[in-house]
Amino acid sequence: MTVVDLFDVGNPSFLVDQLDQLKHFVRRSARQGRPIREFETKLLAMLLEVGHDCCTEYLRLQGDGDLGPSIDSEEGPMTRSDKPRPRELRTLFGEHVYHAYVYGRNLDRKIDFRPVDVRMQLPESKFSPRFQEISHLLGVEQAFNRSAKTLDAIFGETISVNSLERIHANLAESAEQFLFELPIPAAKDEGEILVVSGDGKGIPMVRETTQKVPAFEKREHPGNRQMATLATVYSVDRFVRTPEQIVDALFREPTDEPPTKRPEPVGKAVVGCRTRVEENEEPMPGDIQAFTWAAEQVKRRHQKGQPLVRLMDGQASLWNTATFCLGDRSTIDILDIIHVSSYVWSAAKILESHREHQEAYARDWRLRILQGKVSGVISSLRQQATKRKLSKKDREAIGRICNYFQKNRYRMQYHEYLREGYPIATGVIEGACRHLVMDRMCRTGMRWKVPGSQAMLHLRAIHQADLSDTFHDYRARLERDRIKNLCKLLKNYTPFTLCG
Repeated sequence: MTVVDLFDVGNPSFLVDQLDQLKHFVRRSARQGRPIREFETKLLAMLLEVGHDCCTEYLRLQGDGDLGPSIDSEEGPMTRSDKPRPRELRTLFGEHVYHAYVYGRNLDRKIDFRPVDVRMQLPESKFSPRFQEISHLLGVEQAFNRSAKTLDAIFGETISVNSLERIHANLAESAEQFLFELPIPAAKDEGEILVVSGDGKGIPMVRETTQKVPAFEKREHPGNRQMATLATVYSVDRFVRTPEQIVDALFREPTDEPPTKRPEPVGKAVVGCRTRVEENEEPMPGDIQAFTWAAEQVKRRHQKGQPLVRLMDGQASLWNTATFCLGDRSTIDILDIIHVSSYVWSAAKILESHREHQEAYARDWRLRILQGKVSGVISSLRQQATKRKLSKKDREAIGRICNYFQKNRYRMQYHEYLREGYPIATGVIEGACRHLVMDRMCRTGMRWKVPGSQAMLHLRAIHQADLSDTFHDYRARLERDRIKNLCKLLKNYTPFTLCG
């Protein structure tokens, strides 16, 4: 006899019988010396079966939702269906089907009101809220086919990859709004400096998607990749350092000084956005969306007298978009020192062939740049290029490096930034690109479509910020708001199964 054999619909003692059977199973397993792996497997199956039975009873006890032949709502009169209609539901404990009356102003076209669903605060999706939440936790960390296998291994019920994709698409519908309304740190907890940063990362797309790239988005990335723009906002305390300390850190030189603990970012939030293309509307570039979000975060978090730092690499389009979105706010603009260092290394490799000479030049130029002597480094590079009679190709490369430094010179006042304790490296946004995009969306063989990629970016942003529970509470509030007026129609409804 199995647990389900003991289930008797309407019998209030059915749980007592099932729990009694579980007790006998535990004692019998111990007496027989059953291996614990076998014991756990069987016990989980029994518990899931009990859970399924409990859900079935819970659904039965909701009644049939009959509120009479017709009802008056704020939107107008609604008519009851001629008979109860089936409704599929997937919970953590498996598949269920229950039957209940539905109402609508024109039932041939649309169901406007499902009394039983509203009573349970069940979303329009066939998947229960908790099942969606568990699917979200798995899907943002691993591929959907592996998530499906994990769910099957735990709950003993198969689910298709398409279903998981639909769940994530459904969750993402409220994710963007949630990201704009993120809870922010209390003013007393914020760091001394507020930082805005941004970067781009290519996402591998299915081939037909790449043919629909708007004209303003360059095809810069091979392998059917399209750009997503990431933006982050966080606060951090000042951290004063010297140019020499930065050079030692870049070259990983050992020092006699004990390591100083760096201040931790506070309220680190990040968002990733793809170009949005909707029917009959102008395309919305991803960088505009990302920095619009960042501007909203700054508006909510920036305190009077608090320095506002913009910290990015040299991509001109990002700086221009950030300027447009942030408006007339006064900012301290800083060019990422790591990108500057890569240009220095490139110059050293062109001018010197021996590794030790390359390191000597690179160390000297980096130190001078950090000391605020950018103009001197530019002059030195140009002189060396002329003196050494480089090839045309190498001269042009040195020229591009010098132009890069010249164009960004006003963002390279590192001696002032270090003295003020400002951050000068984009580690936070670089880490966000890696964790948000690379770790989930750029695995071998992965290809994305536009809706799925944007859904994953939003949901990963929430997950990485450790706000998944807050997000699902937020969605529950949205659902309650959606059905608030319909709940009023249930004030006199008592399921017949619970009468008496």
